[in-house]
Amino acid sequence: MSYDNKGKANGNYKHGLSKSPSFAVWAGMRKRCLNPNDQAYKNYGGRGIKICVRWSKFENFLKDMGPRPSSKYSLERVNNNKGYTPSNCIWATSLDQLRNTRRVKLSMEKVRQIKELRKRKWTNFRIADKFEVHVTTIERVFAGTRWA
Repeated sequence: MSYDNKGKANGNYKHGLSKSPSFAVWAGMRKRCLNPNDQAYKNYGGRGIKICVRWSKFENFLKDMGPRPSSKYSLERVNNNKGYTPSNCIWATSLDQLRNTRRVKLSMEKVRQIKELRKRKWTNFRIADKFEVHVTTIERVFAGTRWA
């Protein structure tokens, strides 16, 4: 099921791909951004995340993104404060997505800096303070559970 620009369900498709994994991702994106009744709307459409006009048609979305590589991949906005556009979206794994949430403050460059500070014998608490994150985040960096 897809949603029109007002969040209304629309089930008319001529491309024959409405049961494909890529279509499900596209429909979910539209639902989150356009349907105020969707549980996730507050984090997407409700905070101003838009979908480019070109992607109002599934065929254009598929041309720009290509098919979903596998079930391990989902649609990722590179900049979480910008909308769904060809230049801001990639297929990403769940680990990639965890690294790119609004609550995470560490880029891969900052992780590299953190590892360098550890080599200089900085404590986890001091590093956490410098990067304004919880010490648990720093511990996860070194445990390899995040930012491997």
